[in-house]
Amino acid sequence: NVIVVAAAGDYSGEDLLFPASMPDVIAVASENKDGILCDFSSYSENKGVSIPGEGVQTLSIDEDGKSIIKSSSGTSVSCAIMAGVIALGLQVHPNASVDLVTDCLNRADHGKIIDVHEFLITIMEQE
Repeated sequence: NVIVVAAAGDYSGEDLLFPASMPDVIAVASENKDGILCDFSSYSENKGVSIPGEGVQTLSIDEDGKSIIKSSSGTSVSCAIMAGVIALGLQVHPNASVDLVTDCLNRADHGKIIDVHEFLITIMEQE
């Protein structure tokens, strides 16, 4: 059982990038700190979820090879966060299907803000 999570794309429209556009793939769009879809984010009204992806503090390497913290934005940033959230859910329900995971994410989505604690409780109750 594999859950595939993919960045929706950074082309500000309703056309999801491959593989986010494929069936059984969880498409991840980017929202800002206020829970509003980012201007750059691709999205779909009928598919996927959104999670913060604008101005996220990430680790990087500068031109001298030193570790630095920088601000990053994009659906790939959102996708990495969402993959971590889903991985936590799969720890409590390892056999969860993509439909169950998506349903639990949607139930924990309160106006574009996914309550991770509620997601984990919801998926745990399905075990």
